[in-house]
Amino acid sequence: MVPSAVPAGFSVYASRDATAGKSAVLILNKTGATARLALAFDAQPAQTVVLGAQSMALAIVSDGAAAPRLTRYTQGLADAALPPAEDP
Repeated sequence: MVPSAVPAGFSVYASRDATAGKSAVLILNKTGATARLALAFDAQPAQTVVLGAQSMALAIVSDGAAAPRLTRYTQGLADAALPPAEDP
């Protein structure tokens, strides 16, 4: 799995576990602005992820899932000394 079309100011790292039917994508937004990115996989429709400024997200995408499971770590969480939070 190789990330492509990564915008400036972002880093993306991805891996695939074919046995479990899951892909993991770590996204770092190193910019000062909120951004909307599309996660696209060959066999699935693109899924949109919104990232706050200076934040990171771990997206776990299961085969056939309607949306990724997201765990986020934002500047607000860091400032409050809180751990990453999973989206409901």
